[in-house]
Amino acid sequence: MRHYPDCAEVSFYATMAEHYDKWACRFNGRYLLAHDIQNELVRRSPCVKQDASPIIVDFGCGTGTDAIELLKTLPRARFFGIDSSPEMLRIAKLKAEESGVLSRCIFVCENFLSIDSAWLKERLNSHYGRSQANSVISAFALHHYDGRDKELVYHQAHSVLAMGGIFINTDLVSSALPWIARHLLEEELSDIRSISLAEGVEGRQVVAEWISHYRNANRPLPLVRDLSILGAVGFNFSEVAFRHSQVAVIAAFRGW
Repeated sequence: MRHYPDCAEVSFYATMAEHYDKWACRFNGRYLLAHDIQNELVRRSPCVKQDASPIIVDFGCGTGTDAIELLKTLPRARFFGIDSSPEMLRIAKLKAEESGVLSRCIFVCENFLSIDSAWLKERLNSHYGRSQANSVISAFALHHYDGRDKELVYHQAHSVLAMGGIFINTDLVSSALPWIARHLLEEELSDIRSISLAEGVEGRQVVAEWISHYRNANRPLPLVRDLSILGAVGFNFSEVAFRHSQVAVIAAFRGW
C-alpha cells in the first residue's frame, strides 16, 4: 500500500522545523558522521569531480544543511532540493542566503511520490539547461516509506542520474532478523533518552516527541532489502560505506 506522510508526520516536521538543526544531530555522533561521509563521497565521485558545474539532487533536503556544506566546497555546483515540509524549506532558503549559496539552489516543496522522473528531468532542464544530475542524495528521509514506495524513489534517482553518477542514501536501516531489529531500535532510543538527562524540561519534551516518532512513523527496511531494491531498479553496483546501529550510508552507481 502506498504511504504518504500522514497528518501527524507532517505536523511533527512542521513543529520541529525551527529546532531541527539544534536537536536532530545531538542524539548521537553517528548522524553527523554519516552526513560527513555522504558529502565526502559526493565530492570524491568522478562524475562530480570531472564536471565543471555538477548538479546535485536531494530527496528530502530538510533545512538545507547538506546543500550548504556541498555548495561551499564545490563552488560551481548547482543544487536541486525537494522536501514535503514548507517550514523546513523556509529555513533552508534562509540558511542558503546567509551562506551566500542561494543563487545556486532550487528548493521545491513536493512529496517524492507525487513526482516522477520526467517531471524532475524537465525541472532540471528548465533551471540548469540539462536534464541529468551528477549525484542524487537523500539523508534520513526515506525510512518513512515502505519497500514499494522506496522502489519508486530509487527508480527516480536512477533515471535522473547521468551515466557514472552516484546515488547516496544516508538513512536508518533495520535487520531481517526480528531480535536484531529490536536491538537496533532500542539502541537508537537509548541514545535519544540520554539527552533528557542533560537538557532539562525542553530536552525531555523533545525526547518524548522523537521517541514517539521513531516508534510510530519510522519504517526502516532491512539493509539487505534496500540493497536488493537498488539492484532491481538498475543500479549495477552498491556499496555500504558506513553502518552503525540503524544508521547507514549506501552508495549506488549508475553504469559504474
